[in-house]
Amino acid sequence: RPGVEAPALVLKHVHLAALTPRAHWRWLAAVAGIGFGSELLGVAFGVPYGGYHYTDVLGPKLLGVPLVLTTAWLVLVTHVQALLPDFKRPIRAAVGATWMTLIDLMLDPLAAGPLGYWAWQDGGAWYGIPWTNFAGWWVVSFAIFMTVPFRWRPSTAARLVGTSVILFFGLIALALGMLPLAALAPALLLPEVLSWRKTKA
Repeated sequence: RPGVEAPALVLKHVHLAALTPRAHWRWLAAVAGIGFGSELLGVAFGVPYGGYHYTDVLGPKLLGVPLVLTTAWLVLVTHVQALLPDFKRPIRAAVGATWMTLIDLMLDPLAAGPLGYWAWQDGGAWYGIPWTNFAGWWVVSFAIFMTVPFRWRPSTAARLVGTSVILFFGLIALALGMLPLAALAPALLLPEVLSWRKTKA
């Protein structure tokens, strides 16, 4: 329902900050700043995602962008950052950006469709989402993973906040009969499962 999603995202933000050591809060701020800055550019100029606008579902906005969008970037980047292998930085950033883009392949059709968080100006081939959006997600995510250091390793509890978001959207897709989107959820959660198995081994 309108008005429910924004407080829930704020709680995730607070939860994530509480699970992150103070010494690493600057990396949370960097992720939030890059992500939110890209949204400001996107809404104002259609770069790098394409033309879109936010509805009122996600609450208060700054220059057309809901303030809680910082949380969305934080939660997903933290999840991916915690599971990324120790490749060399450019390769690691490229893998992280690709992973983030795959997550958005599932999230965006639901957020811009039945959930009504935002709307695309011209539509596109993937459930009404233009491919420019996914290209933009890759570029912004690559910049983020090039910025944050290897030594920032979010805790398991912080990582699971992102896991819950992926699971939540996967269940919504399944409930709505959007089976290709629902099928992405197990694939996206596979690294989480492998990580748990490795920990227990």
